[in-house]
Amino acid sequence: MLVLEVVSILGWSIPMPIAPFFYGIMVLATGYEIILGGLKALSKFNFGSVSLLMLIAVVSAFFMGEYSEGAVVMALYVLGEALEDVGIDNSKSSLEDLVNKAPREAVVKGETSPVKIDKIPIGSIVEVKPGSY
Repeated sequence: MLVLEVVSILGWSIPMPIAPFFYGIMVLATGYEIILGGLKALSKFNFGSVSLLMLIAVVSAFFMGEYSEGAVVMALYVLGEALEDVGIDNSKSSLEDLVNKAPREAVVKGETSPVKIDKIPIGSIVEVKPGSY
């Protein structure tokens, strides 16, 4: 996709009879799930759907003859969704690591020996020393 944009900037283009089909195949290859989601949202009159918005954007670009822009919009949206998924997965694993590092016992105020976390009443003041987890 990036190569096609660079080629477009240089002034080269795909010939007109081929361009709609070529870019249409690219849109279908990269965003078929978004297109299906947009059609389902349209059939349910769900006009707040991002998939429907993307479908409208790509179809509008094709009707205006801006085939490469429609394909780029879809490709960038799919890339953004993939990056969002990676970020969410990383956040989940970081949170799991943090929960696993939580101390299993603490010293309740006024006591000298550690107590298991599940035995400490809510609202108690506890002391957790560094390295005690």
